[in-house]
Amino acid sequence: MKKISAIPVVVVLAVVLGLSSCYKDEGNYEYIEVSDIVIDTIGMANRLDLMSVELGKTLKLKPNVTYPDINNLEYFWVIYPYNYGPVQQGNSIVYPQADTISRSHELNWIVDALPGAYSMQFVATDPQNKLRSFYQFYFSIPNPGVRSGLYILSEFDGDTDVELYGSARGLILGGDHLSLKHYSNMHGLIPGKPRFISFGRDYYYVFTEQTGLRLNVNGLQTMDNFQDMFYNVPEYNPQGIMFTNNCEFFVNNGKLHVMYTNLANDRKFSAAVAGNYQAASFLAKNTRTSWGAVPDAIGADQVIFDVSRNAFRPYFPMASSVSEFKPTVPDAILDVNNMGRKPVASMEANGGQVFNIMNIDGHFFLHVIRFFNVVDNGDLSVGGNSIVSLAGCEGIQQAKYFTSSLASSSFFYATDNAVHSFSYTSGQTSQETIYRCEPGEEVTAIFQMISGGFPTQGCILWIATWNPLTKEGTLREYEVDPASGKIRTHWTNSFAPHLPNPSVTTGFGKIVGMTIK
Repeated sequence: MKKISAIPVVVVLAVVLGLSSCYKDEGNYEYIEVSDIVIDTIGMANRLDLMSVELGKTLKLKPNVTYPDINNLEYFWVIYPYNYGPVQQGNSIVYPQADTISRSHELNWIVDALPGAYSMQFVATDPQNKLRSFYQFYFSIPNPGVRSGLYILSEFDGDTDVELYGSARGLILGGDHLSLKHYSNMHGLIPGKPRFISFGRDYYYVFTEQTGLRLNVNGLQTMDNFQDMFYNVPEYNPQGIMFTNNCEFFVNNGKLHVMYTNLANDRKFSAAVAGNYQAASFLAKNTRTSWGAVPDAIGADQVIFDVSRNAFRPYFPMASSVSEFKPTVPDAILDVNNMGRKPVASMEANGGQVFNIMNIDGHFFLHVIRFFNVVDNGDLSVGGNSIVSLAGCEGIQQAKYFTSSLASSSFFYATDNAVHSFSYTSGQTSQETIYRCEPGEEVTAIFQMISGGFPTQGCILWIATWNPLTKEGTLREYEVDPASGKIRTHWTNSFAPHLPNPSVTTGFGKIVGMTIK
């Protein structure tokens, strides 16, 4: 594709999706900031095509443009990677320039970019009056044969299946689609009741009570079973997997195993990382960053919870053993080296904090700590809101399922018959009730995307219920306010106006887990 030389992409990274805007170009033109050129997508045909942009397909879009001198306008379309940032060129740090895919008002593009997530801008300029306006879009190009969506782990009479669901509201889920019994229709059921589903660099992981599988993203063909995942096969007791920092972290039978995906490893996990510890299932997604990194920040590749010490412990890059945080200072609000007990649940939220639900002698509290992009000065609590009473939260004592998102300051919890939310930043002292079960049904899972999917990250909640009499599972999809945890309809109006809030889909098995790669 032809490279455009006059449009430095960095000047538009802060644009909010769905808002038309203007900017001053520091390139070869002396454009000024105005709003005379108005761009919108109201009634634009093919908008939903952005939910699933496949290689070789033709993408046609024509935004509405209003301007007094409409015949003076020139147009172009540019794309650039969604995770856009500076790169090293020689001795300089530069921002890559965008790829021009069209110079017409109407986009008519045969998709030929590499698979990945992209930002796209439609730009209208008046070179005579030196005016410019643009409109921002987002889309993803999957690898051929790969299906985007919410991958759902379901039980069918004691065995396991993977079902596939997509929604226009979720943006990165490939639009509205549904494939019940997706895995078994191709390969048959997986033996044993389901434990959990997760993903690695280029594949999914499924673990049942009997077996563990690594599945190719293209068609879910089996790549490896549990025995093939190790040089030295441990006892089978899978607890959790997290892919982050170019590494797959696997907690099995209380021990941490690592596999750096940017190094040669025969696609096998290491032997158990050394140390005297008993790891819980918690694994962190956000532990370090290169963008806006705080000098001397902790910089661990992973953080586990050691049940034997009731302590959070870091694992540093390429280390042979689990390490420890610095000794906690006397005036610290919380002691990450001795939390006093194992949390009922630990989950990441609010841009890199870790929410811990604590049962202290029958009284429930939220303990908030942070390892991400902070200096370990002996106090990893977050200040005055580090300890929050949950005494006013209905059902917290009976909660069985918890979920949260790094883009949300609220968390969600579920009992057998209800789902609630709580936000410590909103000043509330009691829960917000999201759903109460109908007679005869029970909650079996809840899920939020932990990261990715801007701008709806943190805004989508999935609730799975099961009716043991009808033997049917139901999935409810809500848009929620990531700050308050309340039901809210905002992005739905832009991306999925045809969907109610919530949308309800039936016909599943007994859903026990969900993931989005």
